[in-house]
Amino acid sequence: MATKLGYRLGQVRLIFQASDVDVGSPFFKRPLAYIQWFSKLREKDPLTNMFVISRQLDGGDRLGEVVDIGRISQRVELIPRFGERASDDIDHNSSMELDHLAYSLNSFLDKETYQAVY
Repeated sequence: MATKLGYRLGQVRLIFQASDVDVGSPFFKRPLAYIQWFSKLREKDPLTNMFVISRQLDGGDRLGEVVDIGRISQRVELIPRFGERASDDIDHNSSMELDHLAYSLNSFLDKETYQAVY
């Protein structure tokens, strides 16, 4: 989540366990999650005082990683930043799937999120 404690923001895309696969590594015997990462916390929006983030991309592709599910600490609320007018391709199904959107991290959601961010 926040940089001061070494947290990182990501979107959980898949939770799985590869228990039937004999790969020789104890890492694969635990529950895992595939995460797609967001950028580090950048500047704050002066109007809302919320950090602005976006998807972390590499050559147009989303950066993702398989992590131990124990590394997930808490959920956060991201608010899409539409600008003056939301484009026609944004709706309730696509607002988290469009790579060109930026998001505001709602650090005022609860005290745990606020303390982690600040």
